[in-house]
Amino acid sequence: MRKVVCTAVVLFLTLECICLATSDSAFITNGECQQTEVFLWQKNVSISADCDCPPNFIALISEDKKPTFCIMLTKPQIWSNVCISTGTTDDYYEVTVRERAAINSYLRKVNVTKFWISVQRESVYDPPLKKLPGRKWGLPLDFEEDYDLEITKKSSGNCLMTSIDHNYSAATFVDCNDNYPHLCVYKRSTMLRLHCPSGSYTTRYSDFQEYCFNIVKSSHNVWSTYGLFDVDSHRKYQLYQNLASETDIKCESTIIQSNLTYQIQQAFLNAKPDEENVFYYAAMRSDGTMALTKEFDCIAYQNKSQPCYCNTPELKLNFDRIHKKLLLIIYQGQNLWRESSKDVGVVCYTDGDTELLKAVGIKRKIWPPQHDRDAEYNKEQEIYELKLYGDFPGYYWCEGHNVINFTLIKSDRIIAQKKESDVHIYSILLEVMDFDQDNFWQKNNLKRLMKDYTEYLKTYGNERINQLASMIKGMQVMKIEHIDKPSQKITIIVHVAARYSANTIHLNSVREDEICTACENTVAEHYRLKNALKFIFEETSSEIYHFKGINSTEMCLPQDAYDSLKWPAARIGQTIAPLELCLIEASGLPLTRKCAGDRTYGGVWQQNHDFYACSKTVKKHTLQLFNYTEIPVNVAEMGQVMGEIEHVMDSAADMIPADLFYISKTMNNLRSALLNNGSNNVALIDNNRERCYCDIAGILNRVMYMNESVVLRSQVALNTTNILLDSTDDIINRISVVNSTVDFLRGDNLNCFDELGQQFKTDSILEKRRGTILFKTPRLILLVVDPFVSGISGLAITKAKGIYEETNSTDTSFDLYETRLIAADEDENEIIMEENLEIAAYVPAPLLEKISMLNEHIGDENGTNQNVLRIVISVYFNDNIFKETTNGTILRANGKIISVTIPSYSSDLPGEIPIFIRDHDRNQTSSCGYWNFEPDDNEVMPKWSFGGCKFAHQHEGIMLCKCSHLTPFSRLCMDIQHIESDNVLQKFIGERNIFTLDVITFIGSALSLMGVFGIFITAFLFPTWRQTAHSKILLQLSLAITFELIIIFLDGPDINYNDQSGRIQCTLLGGSFHYIILVTFMWMLVIAYLQFLRYVKVLGRLRPSRFILKASLFSWGLPLVPVIVFTAVDYTLYHKQDNISDICYPHGVALYYGLLLPIAVIILVNMASFLLIIYYVFRVPSNLTRSSERDLTLSQVRLSVFLFFLLGLPWIFGMMITIGAGKIFSYLFCITAPLQGFILFVYFIIMNPMARKFWCSRCSRNELAKSNIDMPLK
Repeated sequence: MRKVVCTAVVLFLTLECICLATSDSAFITNGECQQTEVFLWQKNVSISADCDCPPNFIALISEDKKPTFCIMLTKPQIWSNVCISTGTTDDYYEVTVRERAAINSYLRKVNVTKFWISVQRESVYDPPLKKLPGRKWGLPLDFEEDYDLEITKKSSGNCLMTSIDHNYSAATFVDCNDNYPHLCVYKRSTMLRLHCPSGSYTTRYSDFQEYCFNIVKSSHNVWSTYGLFDVDSHRKYQLYQNLASETDIKCESTIIQSNLTYQIQQAFLNAKPDEENVFYYAAMRSDGTMALTKEFDCIAYQNKSQPCYCNTPELKLNFDRIHKKLLLIIYQGQNLWRESSKDVGVVCYTDGDTELLKAVGIKRKIWPPQHDRDAEYNKEQEIYELKLYGDFPGYYWCEGHNVINFTLIKSDRIIAQKKESDVHIYSILLEVMDFDQDNFWQKNNLKRLMKDYTEYLKTYGNERINQLASMIKGMQVMKIEHIDKPSQKITIIVHVAARYSANTIHLNSVREDEICTACENTVAEHYRLKNALKFIFEETSSEIYHFKGINSTEMCLPQDAYDSLKWPAARIGQTIAPLELCLIEASGLPLTRKCAGDRTYGGVWQQNHDFYACSKTVKKHTLQLFNYTEIPVNVAEMGQVMGEIEHVMDSAADMIPADLFYISKTMNNLRSALLNNGSNNVALIDNNRERCYCDIAGILNRVMYMNESVVLRSQVALNTTNILLDSTDDIINRISVVNSTVDFLRGDNLNCFDELGQQFKTDSILEKRRGTILFKTPRLILLVVDPFVSGISGLAITKAKGIYEETNSTDTSFDLYETRLIAADEDENEIIMEENLEIAAYVPAPLLEKISMLNEHIGDENGTNQNVLRIVISVYFNDNIFKETTNGTILRANGKIISVTIPSYSSDLPGEIPIFIRDHDRNQTSSCGYWNFEPDDNEVMPKWSFGGCKFAHQHEGIMLCKCSHLTPFSRLCMDIQHIESDNVLQKFIGERNIFTLDVITFIGSALSLMGVFGIFITAFLFPTWRQTAHSKILLQLSLAITFELIIIFLDGPDINYNDQSGRIQCTLLGGSFHYIILVTFMWMLVIAYLQFLRYVKVLGRLRPSRFILKASLFSWGLPLVPVIVFTAVDYTLYHKQDNISDICYPHGVALYYGLLLPIAVIILVNMASFLLIIYYVFRVPSNLTRSSERDLTLSQVRLSVFLFFLLGLPWIFGMMITIGAGKIFSYLFCITAPLQGFILFVYFIIMNPMARKFWCSRCSRNELAKSNIDMPLK
C-alpha cells in the first residue's frame, strides 16, 4: 500500500512546475526557504535552515537542540525600528564571540562595514536606549560596563551606527536620516503563547501572529478539515516541527491540511481504483515525513483570530493615595507581546530615583487572585502593584507592544512617591566646570557629581550658609541640558529636596517679599524656602559651581508674577485669576494667567503681553459670587453659603463665564475646608447632611440650565467645570463614607426644590429601602446607597407612561421621569427590556464581592482596609458640564449621563458594570464612552474617551455598555465644534483696542446712514433721476445697506436669550441679519458684472433685456435659500451664544458655510473684476497731451477708489481678521467697510453731473422763489 501511495506522489510531482519565491528587493539577506509544498512529499528533500528564521532572515549557525542563529540585513535606509516586527530581543552587542565573528564574516562577504543597530537616544545628552521589544525595551544601556562595544566620542546625531574592521567593532551616534543597512539578530525559539489560549502557540515574529497553532490528541474523529494546520510551504513545515517540540504530546501520525492532498489522492485512486471508498488524510509522521494515511493519533490546528480594535491593550497607572500604592491596570493584557507566559508584557520607568531613567519592578500581582477559578477570563483586566523608588516624587509610566503589528502602547505619565513627605522639591539650573567624564549620563557619574556638590555646600566656610544648607535633604540630577567639551563645562537640571524649618529661616533672616504676607501657610513655606535656597546657591557660586536659577517643581509662587495685580499660587499647568476682581468686559471672564513649565524645570508664570483694562462696571451678582471666594470658610456654614449661591444663580438674569468660575472656586474652598482636619470637619455637618446634598445637587442643576456658551467659555479659559465636578464629587464622597451615615440612609426620597424633608411623591418606589437616600432636582438625580444594608446597588430612570407620544419640546427636565432602585442581584437582561427605560446603571453582586476582595488585597500590607462601602450614583439631564474644549472634530454625549462612584475606592474595577443608555439621536453612530478627567493634571483638558468601555448589545433603542472603571458614562458620537470665544463683531474688528474701533465703526456707520438717506431724498425729489437704470440698482443696494444698519442697531446683548419670546425674536433677527448681508453682497456682485461690461467688454450690448427684474429676483431671492435651509435644520444656529456681548447672528455651520463662504466667493469674483477693470482703465492712449493725461489720471484714481468701495472689497480686511492676520487689518476694516453708503452718496450724487444739475436747479428755484417773496412792492 505504501509503495502505491509513494508512486502516486511521484507521478503527481512530475506534473508540477516548481517555482521559487523571489527575494524582497528591500533586503540584502535572501533566505533560501522555499514557499512551495511540493518537495515536502519527497523523502529525500532537505529543508533549508533559513526556514527556522523569520522571513528575510538567513541562518548563520544551526545546531541541534539550539535555536538557529539568524540575521537580517536591509538595504541602506534611514534609521527605523525594522527589527521590532521580527520579535527579536537580541542585538549585535549582545551576541557571543562566535556569533559576532559569523556576523562580521557575512558582512564582509556582502561588502558592508557600517550598519544600523536598534539603539537610539532621545537627545544628545541622554543615555542610549534599547529599542527592541521585551523586558529591556527602552532601558538605558551601559556599553562601557556591560557590553564589548566601544562608543566613540565623536557624535553627530541620536541613532547608533556600528562599524567593523576585521573583528573589531565600534559604534557612533550619527544623524538618523543617514543611510545605512539595518542589522537584525534572531536567536530565540520561534513559538510563543502570546494571545493564544492554553496549549496553543503563535510565532514570535509578526508573520502568522494572526493564527494560534496547537496539537491535540484525537479519538480518530475529524468532523471537518476546516482549521487544520496548513503545511503549504517549507516555512510552515518548519513551524510545525517547532510547534511539535513545544508541546508535551507525543504523536506518531498527526493530521494536517495540505493543498496537494486532494490531487495526490486522485492520483492514488487512478493507480488503484479498488480503493475508491477509502478516504485518506494528509499526515505528518514522527520522523518528519508527510504521507496519506487512514490512521492517526493527533490533529494539528491553526485558528485565525481576527484583530479587533476593541481588544487593543490599554495601560493605566493609578496612584492610590488612600493606600499609598502605585497600581498598574492592564486591559486586554492577553494581546500584549511578551517573551514568556510569566512575563507581564509591560516595561515601566521612573525618573524619581538617582538615575535619569530607571526600570520599575513589579512588587506583586493584585488581581486576579492566584486562586481565582476564572483567572483565564479575568485576564481581560490585570492589576499589579509597582515598586516606588527614591525619596523624591517622580514621573512613572509604562510601555508595551501589541501583538500582530507590534504597535507601541503607552500609559499616561503620573507623579507618585514612596510616602508623604514634608519636603519641598525645587529645580535649579547649575553649571559645573572641570567635568571630564565621557559617559556623563551614567548613574555612577551623576551620583558622584551630586555627592561632590553636597560636600562642597556642607564644608563651605560660612556658618549662616551651613545652617541654611541643613534644610537640604537630598539632590538629584534630572536632566543634562548642555555640555561644552572644550571648556569641560556641563549644564544640568538638579532637583533639590528641602524641609522647611521656621527657626532656621527666622534666625538667618532671609529677605522676604511683602507680596506673600497674606499667603496660606503652605505657600508661605514654599516661598520662604525658595528664597533661602536661592540665597545659598547664589552665595556659594564659584568658578566650579555656577548657579543660574531656581523654580518650584510644584507651583508658581506669588512673588514671581511681576505686575500690578496680586496673583495666588498656582499648580503647574493651572490657569488662575488674580485675587482682585478684574473682569475683561468683552469676554465676561476674569483676567487670567497660566503657570507654565513642567515638573522637571519647575513652574514659571506666563507673561501677559496683551493690553488689558479691568471693567469698571460689575454686576451685583458677580460681585456677590466673587466675595464668596474671599470669605474665610466655616464648615458649619457650608449649607448657608451654598444656599446663597443658589439664590444668586436664581435671581441673576444673565450669568457670565466669570460667575461660574467664582462658583467653582468657592466650592473648591469649601472642599478644602471640609478636608483640612480630616473627618472631624465632616462631623460638623452631620445634622445638615440632607441640606448639603441638596445644595450641591441644586448648584449642579442650575449649571445645567446655564447658557451653553457661557459654560464652555469658562471651561476653556479656567477649567471651571472640571474644578466644580471634582470639588462636588469629593464633598459628596467624603460625607457618604462617614460611619454615621448608616442612620442617615433611611430610605427617604427628597425633592430638593420642595421644603426640606418633604417626601417626593412618586409611584416608582413602593416602599422605603433602608440603606438608601435619593435626592431629585429638575436636571440632576443623586442616589447614595449602602449595598450591604439595602441590597440596592443601582438606579434606573424611566419615562412616565405616555411621555414618548409627546413632543420632544416637553422633555426639558426629570419631572416627566420616574426612578427605580436596582437590586445588586438583578439580571441585566431583564433591566434592558424594562418599558420606557431611559438610563440605568448598577453594580452586580459578583462585582461587589470582587471589590471587597480587592480592597482587602490592596490594603493588607498597610492595614488600611475600608470597612465602609457606599455607592454614589448621579444622573445628569444634559452634557452642559461635560463639554470638550477643542475646535474641530470632538466627541459629545448622545444621551443622558450617569456617574457611578464608590468613595474610598480607586476608579478601576476588577470587573465591569452594566450601563443602560438610550441614544437621543438614533441616526448618529454612537459608541460607549466615559468622561476622562484628572483633577490633579492641569495640562490635560478633560475629554470623552472610549478606553475600558465596550458595547454589549441593544434592545429596542437601549444600548448596554460595560465599563471597567468608575466615571461619568454616556453614549458618544462625533461632532464638529467651533468655539467662538468672541462675539461676531469682534471677529471683524479684532480683539484689542475694542473701544477705539467701536468709535470708528459708529462714526462710519452714521455717515453711511446719512449717505443712503441722501440717496433716497434725491430719488424722491427727482423722478427723472430715479428712472435711470443705474439709479434703480443704486437704490436697491442702498436699501439693503439701510436694512443692514437698522438690524445692527436693533440687535445686541439687550435681547434676553433665556426668555422664550427672546429666543423667537433672536431667531428672526439672526435670520434677517443673515439674509440682508447676503442681499447686500448679491447687489455688489451685480454691480461688478455691470462695471465689467462697461469697462472691459465695452463693445456689444452692455445690459441684457429686463436686467433690473432679473437682478432683483437674483439678489433678493437667492439669499433666502441658505437662510431657510439653516433655519429648518436648526433654528438655534441664529441664537446668541451668550448674554454678554454676542448678537443674534449665524453661528457654527450657518456662519462658516452659509455666510462666510458665499461672501468669500463674491469677494474673490469682485476682486478679479476690479483688477481687470483697473488694468483696462489705466491703459493710457499715446496721443494724449500732458494736461489731458493729468485729468485722465485723476479720473482713473477716483474710479479706482469708488470701485473699491462699491464692490465691497473692504471686506477683504475683515476676512483677514478672521484668520488672525493682525491689528492693522482691524483698523483698515473699521475705517473702510462702514463708509460704503457715504461713498455711494459722494460718487453718485455729489460727483455725478446729472444729479448735481438736478440739485442745482432745485436750489436755484428755491433761491428764486425766496427772492420773489422778499422783493418789496412798487
